[in-house]
Amino acid sequence: MRRSSGVVKCLLALLYILPMAVQTALADDREYRLTIIPADIARSYFPTGENYLIPVDSKTESLVERARYYESGGSLQQALKVYTMASRRAAGTPAAPYIIFKQCSLEADPERAVSCLSGLIEGYPDFPLIDAVRFELAFRFYIGEEHDRALEILREIEENERGGSIVLTPSAIFFSGIIRAEQEYFEEALSDYGRALEAMHLAGGAELEGLYAALYLETAKAHFALGHFERAEHLLVRIYGTAPSSTARSEALWYLALLYVEREDWGGAYSAYSLLVEQFPDSLFAVQAKRELGSMEAFEIRNIEGVYDTSILTGLHSFDTPDRETAGQGAASESGIGFSVQIGSFSRQENAKALVQQLKELGFPAFLVQAQVNGEYYFRVRVGTFDREEDARTALSGLQDKGYSGFILREE
Repeated sequence: MRRSSGVVKCLLALLYILPMAVQTALADDREYRLTIIPADIARSYFPTGENYLIPVDSKTESLVERARYYESGGSLQQALKVYTMASRRAAGTPAAPYIIFKQCSLEADPERAVSCLSGLIEGYPDFPLIDAVRFELAFRFYIGEEHDRALEILREIEENERGGSIVLTPSAIFFSGIIRAEQEYFEEALSDYGRALEAMHLAGGAELEGLYAALYLETAKAHFALGHFERAEHLLVRIYGTAPSSTARSEALWYLALLYVEREDWGGAYSAYSLLVEQFPDSLFAVQAKRELGSMEAFEIRNIEGVYDTSILTGLHSFDTPDRETAGQGAASESGIGFSVQIGSFSRQENAKALVQQLKELGFPAFLVQAQVNGEYYFRVRVGTFDREEDARTALSGLQDKGYSGFILREE
């Protein structure tokens, strides 16, 4: 297992953090390729999002327009200077925290960025986007390898949203898991990934396919690190065959190669490295795969097939199947056969109940089904039941319109 620790540690630096302008100005050349924040939230809550609106007035409008012009042209330092001028002029107005957040996000110097963000949190505790500020501060602490401080800030986000609207909690928990994994606390990381998945089910939303795939990929990597090779392989072949991002697919193939190395399946490892170079020639993983191939004996390349599994994109994947569920609550149709739509699966009954209540308030006939898998209890949230599959499909369409994902089950 430790043979690949240097490579794995290097790859852990290529994490899936938020798509902010600061990424172009990081001094340590880390590259953040995907996102652990849903695209619709990133666009509205973070300063480089296209829907991030600053309530300007006559004092600040021209400065903000000029700063945006510099920013769009890539002149980030010049944009920073103008936003700094605008924030001074906006003091005491509703625009002030919005402009300061812009200013903080463009700050390349780590200490100044942390000071700017901390001052924003302290000076504007009622800022509507305060948890986005916290997330950026946690990101900066992470970059500075102050992991415990980053985790503390992420817990504040979760606590602040508890009992209210869930916006950044899933991403905060996901990010916590990534940090735990980098600290090599893989059991804690798996726990965080499970909680993040539950929080995502509760939050709902759109454009989550890439986020779910990224979460399952990190879960697979944690299982791999713990020596749970069957579970890791089970997920990796599905991510390789399903993930919408070529970066996620290439990383899944890379970890499949590492898994074959651990099993001393040199033909499998040679095949996975070769496929990486062939299918994803521009990826960083392909660069490393070429190095590995250069030191290996050549083998006949065998086909490594990815498995397309839509549950990877909807956050509904589990290691068990619906056929193995125990009997639960919720009535079937009079004929004893019906159809339902499964929306989520939770290890905590209170989270499942919260989603049921949420769905009922929207007019959907939601109910719980309890399942026992390998001695552990899970709580499925379903809508139904319906006599006809057509009715279940109509319900699924209505749920999707509200931002939920699910799949249809036949109940007997």
